[in-house]
Parts: sequence; C-alpha cells; structure tokens
Amino acid sequence: MVQLFIQSEAAHDTLQCLAQLNDGQGCIQFKDENADKSAFQRLFVSDVRRCDDMLRILRAFKELVAKEKKLKGNGEDERQPTLHELHDKLLEVEKDMKEHGNAFHLLQKQQNDIRVSSSRPLSVRARSRIACQL
Repeated sequence: MVQLFIQSEAAHDTLQCLAQLNDGQGCIQFKDENADKSAFQRLFVSDVRRCDDMLRILRAFKELVAKEKKLKGNGEDERQPTLHELHDKLLEVEKDMKEHGNAFHLLQKQQNDIRVSSSRPLSVRARSRIACQL
C-alpha cells in the first residue's frame, strides 16, 4: 500500500493521470481515512456540492437532448477540463438554456394572445372604422 499526500490544487489532475494508467482501466483503489466523519465534516464538502450541482445540470441537459432527439458526438481529442472549469461552463450553459426557455415561453404566450385576439368578434367601434374605410 502506498500513501500519497497531494496538494489540493493538484489533486484533480493527479487523480486524472492515475486513472489514465493501464490504458484508462485505472490501477488505484481508495481507502476512506475519514470514515468516522460525516459528509459535512470533510475537507471537500464544497467540491462534493459542486459535483451534485453539475449532476443536476447534466440531468436537465440530458432530458432536453432526449426531448429534441439531437445527439451530437464530438470526436476531438481534447484535454479534460478541471472540476472548476467544468462547473463554470455548465453554469454558463444552464443560464443560456434558461434564457432560451424563457424566450420560448414568451413566444408561446404571444402566439396564444394573437390566436385569442384573432378569434374575438370585432367590436362596434372596429366595425364602424372598417365601414368608414370602405
């Protein structure tokens, strides 16, 4: 057994490199040295919360993609983003999706308003204006 002490700033990148060993099959096993502590007493509570937030956002995106049936693959070989970069990007995309959703609902409301107003009978005043123009 080997015990590693890694600076918190380098932990994500270090673990990612270790996971890529053995052709991506991984070759490490973790032992919880803080099993007696609750989740909120641990050092990385904010990171766990950030991961939960990212999972929530990803689930919402997955549902949207499934609804639209637009699955697009990206075969580019890029470096993996850090946890913070991924979180920031997901929050940005979530904000954009909410804005698009709000705009879509506004358009639907306007469309319904147009349908309702076009199906109403003409008022006496509107009829008299039309008659004057003829």
